[in-house]
Amino acid sequence: KGTIFGHANAAGAFTVGAAPYWRTPAYGVSIPELEPYSSAGGTLIYNLPTGAPIAAPVGRGKPDFCAPDAGNVTVPGNPANPWPDIEGDGWPNFSGTSASVAGVAAIAALMLEANPSLTPDALGNALRSSAIDMMSAGPDPDSGVGLINAVSALNLVKPPIAILGDLDADGCVCIKDRDILMAAIMAKSGDRKYDLNQDGKVNVADARFILSLYTRPGGACQ
Repeated sequence: KGTIFGHANAAGAFTVGAAPYWRTPAYGVSIPELEPYSSAGGTLIYNLPTGAPIAAPVGRGKPDFCAPDAGNVTVPGNPANPWPDIEGDGWPNFSGTSASVAGVAAIAALMLEANPSLTPDALGNALRSSAIDMMSAGPDPDSGVGLINAVSALNLVKPPIAILGDLDADGCVCIKDRDILMAAIMAKSGDRKYDLNQDGKVNVADARFILSLYTRPGGACQ
């Protein structure tokens, strides 16, 4: 039976399983492996918040995903039961889902730094859709959708980098952008986005400069 209950089983929570860091793709293990003590999902909801029974019990699909645990830390833990030094490198290792969830929180912070407009749902969806599958194919009540992938999740949420001279934002600097710039110059625009050479003016010098920014020779992008 499932061991995830209470707050961890809430629909709006990100519930995190644990995988030992040395049993992940970064350490040569293509399919990440679950810690034997990682909590399992499958705990059904039988009642509404009012206490009234639900006609059909609801499963919450927990855990959502997994993250590495057992990394080095700088604190020894409980003096009566200190964290072990697994690698023998002089640093104790912090294991458990309490450790793996901290890693997810750190990655979530980086994602919000890259894109402050992210909603909780969008953040969670990016973590889920970029995860590395574990155990049985697809989501399962032991590992969720799999091991999170920080780089892939960040790439999914960070805004595209603006290209200098790409005035129509189509990913290419071409004759169309030159025409937009020329229209701005003729209209004596003071909008700094047209000041491509950063000389404080929007004039013919910017029109000359955009020629050097063409993505392809001749200014054709097709």
